[in-house]
Amino acid sequence: MKLIKRKLDLLDKPDQLLVRLLASTGMRISEAFEIDGEDKERGVRYVIIGKKNEQSLRRVPLPASVLKYLPKSIKGPLFDRSKNADPSDAASKRLNRFLDDCGIVDKRKVIHSFRHRAADRLRAAECPEDIRWSILGHEEENAISQRCGSSWNIGGGPLRSRCRSCRQPSSPC
Repeated sequence: MKLIKRKLDLLDKPDQLLVRLLASTGMRISEAFEIDGEDKERGVRYVIIGKKNEQSLRRVPLPASVLKYLPKSIKGPLFDRSKNADPSDAASKRLNRFLDDCGIVDKRKVIHSFRHRAADRLRAAECPEDIRWSILGHEEENAISQRCGSSWNIGGGPLRSRCRSCRQPSSPC
């Protein structure tokens, strides 16, 4: 993350925002391109993403560290979807080249690795497994999909405290 943080300004502003979102939320790159609005609950801004399957549909709080890079309110697509037939694939290729340019030589470290990093951070913060699954939009044996993340109170309680405890000063976010 230190290498990425140092070179983040080499990217254009939308790609910088995309890296910050992926690194801080664990969302899939394709899900970032689904963002076309936001809601607010108890003062916490969040987006609804996850069209991959029923289990991936969820609310994702927007981390405080990313808010200064976002519009005051998201009203419409956050990222341009018109340039490519598959904008998330094009962005993935661009950002993986950026990781190469940062000097990251481990070929296993790709833009999707931010998702695994977020899962690791949630686990390190002792976030309960069912909430981790809900935040990341993963299917789980005991049908977490029935809750789709909507049963977790964003504005207070365990989700908010877990999100706060996952912040790391070395993050580019």
